[in-house]
Amino acid sequence: MSRVVVLGCGWSGLVASIRVKELYPSSEVVCIDRDFGGGLLRSEVINGYLFDVGGSHVVFSRRQDVINGILSMGGEWIARERRAYILLDGIFIPYPFENGIYVLPPERRARYGKSIISALINYRDERPRNLREWILKTFGREVAEDYLIPYNEKIWKRPLDQISADWVYIPGKASNTLY
Repeated sequence: MSRVVVLGCGWSGLVASIRVKELYPSSEVVCIDRDFGGGLLRSEVINGYLFDVGGSHVVFSRRQDVINGILSMGGEWIARERRAYILLDGIFIPYPFENGIYVLPPERRARYGKSIISALINYRDERPRNLREWILKTFGREVAEDYLIPYNEKIWKRPLDQISADWVYIPGKASNTLY
């Protein structure tokens, strides 16, 4: 019999625990969390107002088994069309940013395209030391500084040079891709 410990009892940890148990029924699976509160998918009521903590209560996956696993845990789920925007210099850009830059003026789109192409041309297969370096290396300075660095620092609530890039680095790839 194998023993499996899953760290973190948010939706991802719970779904992972259930999936391991389904795949390996004889295994002993334990999901532990320092403070069970739903991981990044939780809300808090402060002075009568409801706030999402971390990311928003949104489930994204192309894998139907992942979606079914989350939905099987119960709760109230509502399907909605996404209408989220990023306000950048007075322009509402459809979220996610990288798919919505088409609304920017042509010169800004060209600057961002140049930033990404420059990052590809100057790419070196060196392991980034942190998430900030990975973003700069992958998307170039313009896209990184205008959007990706401030956005990720807001989401992760810490400077990106304090976050490891191990989880985004794929050795031997011409371009690092977050999976």
